[in-house]
Amino acid sequence: MRIFFTASYSDKEKNQKTYDKAVETLERLGCEVISLEIQSYEDLLGKPAVKALKKNEMHYMYVKQGIQSSNAVVIEATRDNFRLGFEAALALVYNKPVLCISQEKDYSKYIKHKNFFSKKYTAEAELTAILREFVDEVRDKHISVRFNGYFTPEQMNFLKWISKHRGKNVSEAVRDLIQEELDDSRDYEELVKL
Repeated sequence: MRIFFTASYSDKEKNQKTYDKAVETLERLGCEVISLEIQSYEDLLGKPAVKALKKNEMHYMYVKQGIQSSNAVVIEATRDNFRLGFEAALALVYNKPVLCISQEKDYSKYIKHKNFFSKKYTAEAELTAILREFVDEVRDKHISVRFNGYFTPEQMNFLKWISKHRGKNVSEAVRDLIQEELDDSRDYEELVKL
């Protein structure tokens, strides 16, 4: 599962330990974290895009692609600001579950949306429990869209073979095959960027 993590840059010096703990916890929970806390712009956008874009455009593209390619978004919003609000709204537009964590406020009192969750925390143990609960919720209820379809017997035999070969069930094998094709599809990538 991929999680996009973002936080207030202007509060970075004060809250870096908390940001690090959140990223570390998400990784320990088996998530692939997309975040400027542990990556550079190049890691997601590539060198050509980084060279071609202005700093603000590059940041926007990183956020947009990071959110689009994630299964969910976690925002540390102890210091709330316009940028973080925009990123939360963008994630909701892309139909991503959003967890907004803060040491100051529970934002769910102000923002009512089926995919928006918010928790106030005061201690590291609370933060860990909140992140674990959110990751479990996303895995259980948000990560999958049910699809019923038909395959030819030959296609089904292939899916069974590849699932056995890769040590995964048929659904996981189908998702892997689709993801491989998605990763190689530049036309679709360009369409999604629009």
